[in-house]
Amino acid sequence: MPNQHKSGDLVLGVFAGYTNLSFNDNIVFSNSSNGIIHDNSELRIALQAEYFLNRNWSLKSGLTLDYFGSVFGEKIQYLDVPFLVSWHYGENRRWYSQLGLAYSNRWDSQSNNDHAASANMSTGVIIPIKEIQFFVELSSLSDLTDFRLCSFKDNFNDPFLLGGQGLSSDMTGLNIDECTSIYSKRFSVNIGVNF
Repeated sequence: MPNQHKSGDLVLGVFAGYTNLSFNDNIVFSNSSNGIIHDNSELRIALQAEYFLNRNWSLKSGLTLDYFGSVFGEKIQYLDVPFLVSWHYGENRRWYSQLGLAYSNRWDSQSNNDHAASANMSTGVIIPIKEIQFFVELSSLSDLTDFRLCSFKDNFNDPFLLGGQGLSSDMTGLNIDECTSIYSKRFSVNIGVNF
């Protein structure tokens, strides 16, 4: 069954995947570290919608949730909203490659959250079985801006962590102990179905 979509077609899909998170943390205000590379692998689930401009080109968006186990002793989740341009090619337009940006929101089990812009690239193939269109894709997300984790000492000299960008040392009652700037890369293998 050819994957011959026409202008105005809207295709919805769901997928799950295996995701690897790799990131380098660099201490911003302390010279105690030159950066350490960390790796963690877990689960990705997502919903997507694709609007076809013609047979070869489409626009895609959706919601993607990546869940990771212990990173710095915390459970980390990413919620991404991608905005992608897809090119469909091959004799039956079953192959596709896509490129775009994603808004990424990261939060941990202590309710610290932060956000970053990410570059999103992926390629995949649609595998039709009877009337159902399965797909397999390889996807990569790389941060364009950094996540910032800062350790502060309050007036009682108790350290605690906050997430956020652009935090400064002149916040009332807080003294920055150190900040960690985190750039992450995520790679995933996804399997899904289009409706």
